[in-house]
Amino acid sequence: MTSTSEKDLYLLQKQMLQEQRRIKLRRLGRNRVAVIGTLIVLVMAVIAIAAPLIATHDPYAFAVADRLQPPSAQHLFGTDSMGQDVFSRVIYGTRTSMIVGLCVSVSAGVIGTLLGLYASTSKVLDHVLMRLCDGLKAIPSILFAICLMTMLGPDIKNVILSLAITSIPNMARIARSEALVVREQTYVEALRSTGATETRILWLHIAPNIISSIIVQMTFVFASSIIQEAALSFLGAGLPAGAPSWGNILSDGKNFIYKAWWLIVYPGIFTMLSVLGFNLFGDGLRDFFDPTKV
Repeated sequence: MTSTSEKDLYLLQKQMLQEQRRIKLRRLGRNRVAVIGTLIVLVMAVIAIAAPLIATHDPYAFAVADRLQPPSAQHLFGTDSMGQDVFSRVIYGTRTSMIVGLCVSVSAGVIGTLLGLYASTSKVLDHVLMRLCDGLKAIPSILFAICLMTMLGPDIKNVILSLAITSIPNMARIARSEALVVREQTYVEALRSTGATETRILWLHIAPNIISSIIVQMTFVFASSIIQEAALSFLGAGLPAGAPSWGNILSDGKNFIYKAWWLIVYPGIFTMLSVLGFNLFGDGLRDFFDPTKV
């Protein structure tokens, strides 16, 4: 009788969770802002994946005779100061931004979560790790990234490494604060009283309960990484000058802002839309994971 009751209770709880997810998905679908953000993210992802199919020219090919041509049927977004097709460079720049954003957000999310989780287990470790994070956060992230890129050299791998290092402290702090809140829950005390080890509690019961906050924060790190990569390339401290990057196109366009407006407008629009999309997408995820909003 007891076994049957427990089974019925488990099935009831499962049905309630499924119904709660359906309600949240319907609510998320009615959130126009979140839907717009999701669509923008999907479009950017498709452009990044299908860049070779969408681009009309080789983004690295020079045609000096066609330099600074306005938008036309042959060159949809015009050409730059070296005669390169801006449309193709913007499309491949989307791939560059998506790769940088994805790698930075994932690496910062994983490392920051590990640091935050272990910082919540020991006061000594917490003090050491958090002081290191405070030291890194005391330096403006873009300035720190420029210093790292100066030492490492212009390369996409170095851009990812630099931006990940600057993003880890914030992720670690969020993971630590969320883990400390979960540790105060009654069920964690009950687990300890039954003899559960700290490692088991940490990975099987605390980590799953903070993952939603980490995922939401990763979307904001993604958006921030896009801006920072473009800023580094614009300042000449990011990708090599010839690499297709929104920041490189903008850097070239600043010298011809009154003569070739398309060098500023098109990469600027793509940068703005991608950052806006990921921020709106992150807001939608935050509402979806919020247990108080059913």
